[in-house]
Amino acid sequence: MRLTDLAHRRVYVAPANPAGRDLARRLGHAGAEVLGLMDNFKRGVGIINGAAEAESFDYAVVAPGEAQAVICEGLMGRGFPARTLLTAMTDDTFRPYRRRWSVRLGRLRGRLRSGLFRLARRMVSQKGTVYYAEGFFDSNVLLAYRHHRAVHGKEARLVGFDAPPPPGCVADQPGVWLNRPMTGWWPLVRAARLVVDHEATSDRFACLRAAVPVVQLWHGLPYKALAGNGHYEHVRDAAFLSSSAWFNRHVFPGMFRAARYEALGYPRCDALIQPRIDRPWEVSVSRERLEAVLADTGPLWVYMPTFRDADPTRAGLDLDWAEGLAARHGRSLVLKYHPFVARAVQDALDLPLTDDLLPLPGYPHLYLFPGGRDPYPWLAEAECLITDYSSVAFDFLVCDRPIVYYQFDRDAYQAVRGAAAVPDSLFIAGPVARDRADLAAALADVAAGQDGYARTRRDLRRRLELVDRPATPAIVDFIREIA
Repeated sequence: MRLTDLAHRRVYVAPANPAGRDLARRLGHAGAEVLGLMDNFKRGVGIINGAAEAESFDYAVVAPGEAQAVICEGLMGRGFPARTLLTAMTDDTFRPYRRRWSVRLGRLRGRLRSGLFRLARRMVSQKGTVYYAEGFFDSNVLLAYRHHRAVHGKEARLVGFDAPPPPGCVADQPGVWLNRPMTGWWPLVRAARLVVDHEATSDRFACLRAAVPVVQLWHGLPYKALAGNGHYEHVRDAAFLSSSAWFNRHVFPGMFRAARYEALGYPRCDALIQPRIDRPWEVSVSRERLEAVLADTGPLWVYMPTFRDADPTRAGLDLDWAEGLAARHGRSLVLKYHPFVARAVQDALDLPLTDDLLPLPGYPHLYLFPGGRDPYPWLAEAECLITDYSSVAFDFLVCDRPIVYYQFDRDAYQAVRGAAAVPDSLFIAGPVARDRADLAAALADVAAGQDGYARTRRDLRRRLELVDRPATPAIVDFIREIA
């Protein structure tokens, strides 16, 4: 089937990323009636997440890409009939989706594993809490686990699959089970509850979630719209925790299905209100390194851009320009990229792989923060946060210090991500910079001590009902009561 064969056909296109949007445009130009975009995760105007939301259609067309088969499987899991799925090739031909035998065998293994898991749980008693991750450990799970283990000992366990050892942990440490395809299931069989801070999409997690009560810590208050797990009708987690009572009432119930929504805070945010000596340095870059940077190159400006689907390593900062700006104001500029892309940035800059802070060669005021370390103990010292659409802006409000929103690609970003989860009036609490000139002017004001947004920040904290007290002990106490 060729592009012209889809003329006058009613189609949906996946995913809602640049490749999908480009395919939708080309299909429209060829005469197809494009009804909208489909996506397993993104939400927004013109995007559907399941067949139940679809109008009558002829085909669901999936754009070329490495994840094409994964997307097709996800769409089938959301009710799209296999007979309607077309996979687009790079030469503008289209083929019906056919499951590979490896996919079929994987599904069979998943059903067998799920049955054995449920059987095993009937044969043993369940006790204790498993803090769980796939791919990588974010700091909320890791910090809650560390406190739980320190206070309540063996009842807390850390389990991860396809994940490198998190800071402060090694694979054979008591209570830590990492990348053990066989024996790693044992602590999960015995778990009375599971704690996560991401939405994993693997068959493994689907099996666990169906059998074990889940507490979702998530990892931040979103500005961008999220699919969450709201489109899975069979999912209803035991509890969803956040740092905002307002979000729990107005935003999260539409994204995540849970029996309870509690505003207890986020473990990672404790560092923002703790004295320097009490912060969790073991999961960050050392306090001594922070103090040396402050002494050598001046107060911190921290740049934390969000993940970008279209170009993950794009950050909008020319290093020569950024060095000149930081040097002119006597500031240290720390670049902290999203964990998904931090390693790619290191490779692009030809920097060594390390978990320590990296000074950028030739740029004495610029530093790259390692992707696998928690930046919040450093962020607590920041004179200013520079971000764009990241949830870190909500977290940083408790510090009551300037935030600059560097939104140099706003139109392109929204074209990919779709509508925001909240209006700008509930997100923006500082100057919005659309280009380098705007950013330079905003940071000059920061360096001069000119802050016209203090009242805006405090009003926003009040409106969102943000938790501004240490959260981790209360979170662990709450988790221990879940059954």
